Amino acid sequence: MAHTGTFSFFRKGAFSFDGIAFSGDHEKNPQKKNDILPTYCLHIGSKSIELLEQTPAGLQPAVTGEFESVFQSKALLHTKNSLSSAKTNSTFSRGWTFVYLSSEYKWKVSLMSTKWTLTDTNKQVIASFKRSNMKIMRLGTLNIHIPADPELTALIVITCHMVQYTNEACELAAVV
Repeated sequence: MAHTGTFSFFRKGAFSFDGIAFSGDHEKNPQKKNDILPTYCLHIGSKSIELLEQTPAGLQPAVTGEFESVFQSKALLHTKNSLSSAKTNSTFSRGWTFVYLSSEYKWKVSLMSTKWTLTDTNKQVIASFKRSNMKIMRLGTLNIHIPADPELTALIVITCHMVQYTNEACELAAVV
């Protein structure tokens, strides 16, 4: 089954880098009012990466991974049926590139904009992410513009969160 659509990203907690994503465009966390379960739970640790997907049986791993370098600039991402590599676009870039089924996808991040785009090798825009101006709990909205299989969708979601994580880490470092 192919997925397209919109996902709203929120923090798991006020001071957490972990996230949750809901299908649809939500200004406020729908879990608080409507008992809606998140579509995805996202975790990025110092060495590990995890995307859990809501299924009828509960949360199940959709992507697991580990960083290959101490600087978190390279990662291996495991889906149910594939192994993907991911790396930062360059030393000073806040974007990530990943490979899925021999195709390369690149998150382009502008420091002057709150919108990021994911392109394929043909420069076709696959997805876009619009950061929220109020970053306390709502992180932003991801739109997937093409039909994508569940594994590609999961990789788009987790790498989008990796870009968010990288940007927040850079912003925090700049403040300190």
